[in-house]
Amino acid sequence: MRVCLAAYDTDPNTGGVHSWNVRFLAELQRQGWTPSCTIYSSCPVGHAGTLERELMKLGIEFRRVRYEQFTEENVDWTVDAVQDLKADAFITNCILPAWYASPKLEAKGVPCIGVNHSDDPFYAALMQQCVSKEGWYQLAGLVAVSSYLEEFANRISNGSTSISRIPCGIERISETAEFSRNKDSAEPVQNQEFKLAYAGRFVEEQKQVSRVAECMCAAANKYPNFRGYFIGNGPAEESIKRIIRDTGCESQVEIIGWLPVEQMIPTLAKMDAIALLSDYEGLPVVLLEAMSVGVIPICTRMKSGVQELIQDGKNGIFAQPQPEAFTLEVGKLIDNLEFRHRLSKQARATIEDEYLISVCTERWMQFIQTVVRDFSPETIGRPRTNLPPLHRDLEWCDNRQPSPALLLRDKLQKRAAKLKRSVLKRAHKILGRS
Repeated sequence: MRVCLAAYDTDPNTGGVHSWNVRFLAELQRQGWTPSCTIYSSCPVGHAGTLERELMKLGIEFRRVRYEQFTEENVDWTVDAVQDLKADAFITNCILPAWYASPKLEAKGVPCIGVNHSDDPFYAALMQQCVSKEGWYQLAGLVAVSSYLEEFANRISNGSTSISRIPCGIERISETAEFSRNKDSAEPVQNQEFKLAYAGRFVEEQKQVSRVAECMCAAANKYPNFRGYFIGNGPAEESIKRIIRDTGCESQVEIIGWLPVEQMIPTLAKMDAIALLSDYEGLPVVLLEAMSVGVIPICTRMKSGVQELIQDGKNGIFAQPQPEAFTLEVGKLIDNLEFRHRLSKQARATIEDEYLISVCTERWMQFIQTVVRDFSPETIGRPRTNLPPLHRDLEWCDNRQPSPALLLRDKLQKRAAKLKRSVLKRAHKILGRS
């Protein structure tokens, strides 16, 4: 089976979706399928992004386009690229032009499968446009990474889209968290460093990274053996630095910065716990990565994904996102080594039982085969327009070509402005001579 995945790329490319893209394509290849990729890159021409370099190492075929082009251009490019790659199915992933290319591709016999990675306005808008019974189009298939997102899809669908829940997966890891390897240490607990990481984008929207910094610094001020680490990059980095500086925690909390995929798990394995205090998520891949080596998650309760993954007090901890409450939960792990080791062991077992990439990819393969088998170009609906109306939650990434009427209006306005300047200039000359 030849399967093409749409994916965004930049350099450096960070985040859980990127990590899953690489693992998923590699696992499809390992299991005997022929994966390929349409890359929507923000890198300059001639500069390979992070994903592009990974695919070259794996020997996976891809096509690349500049993401900043007009949506109409990227839609047409997508149709041509997927056909050129001879895909039997196309996974639109989180790429808007890929979703909007679905009607044209399905009319040509290539079923398209969307992915809902997160409980946020962007994905909700894509679902309204391309899955909802009132939407512009209903694509052939959809995968939701959590039960909550699956329920949402089923609620808005008219039944023409095949829907399945398949979590993102992680490979089986032989490595274990450093503190688990040293569980028989005779060193007093108050002398053992407790290492907690945040890993992800440094942004306030969704991730609330400044809130994480405040909570980490509160824990550092209470526990001399606490160490906090920020892994990633993003626009809120200066805010993190300011909070660390203002609370006097420079010796206990530090910013590691961005790490490539292959360094993420070895770095996480040096930690005791990982913090994620987001307002919303899908199924955070970084938690799967951390838990796979026995690192304990400390998270806020969210509607999607996290509450399916974590059992409070068994394989992780739910904490209120306020410094005092967060520090209280951290203290339970710092002061009680037996509790810490029990949660660590169960966190690792959770991943090995339910979230291995081999198992999740097999489910993907079964779903793709079902969608391809049941798909018929003759039965699909045809949207009335080439593109749906602009959606307010998608405007930031939906760069439409100006209409001919709009171009004419702009041209006339420029001519009028030029004429006005010319008239005023001549008037000044005449008045100056009088």
